[in-house]
Amino acid sequence: MLQRLVATLPETRLVGWSFSHAQDRFDMLTISLVTTSTIPHQEIEAMAIANWKEMRDRFVSARQMSANAPEPELITIAAAARQAAETYAEVVVSSEPTTS
Repeated sequence: MLQRLVATLPETRLVGWSFSHAQDRFDMLTISLVTTSTIPHQEIEAMAIANWKEMRDRFVSARQMSANAPEPELITIAAAARQAAETYAEVVVSSEPTTS
């Protein structure tokens, strides 16, 4: 998730991170970034925080989704594309001339 987060930030790379947890109190994630962007570091920090919150919220909502919930549209499309590719590959392999 951290690599995906850093990928959303312009001209930035992850150089380190640490995570702290206090029982029933708080979790703290600290990341160290290096950037060559001309964007002020306060804006990079604000973007990182906003993007992290969005990723975290999506992850939490996905975990709360019922196992019987309808499949998201993109997963259905991807499954159909995979099936079509497999069928095509089978046809190509079966129509190749054999050497005897």
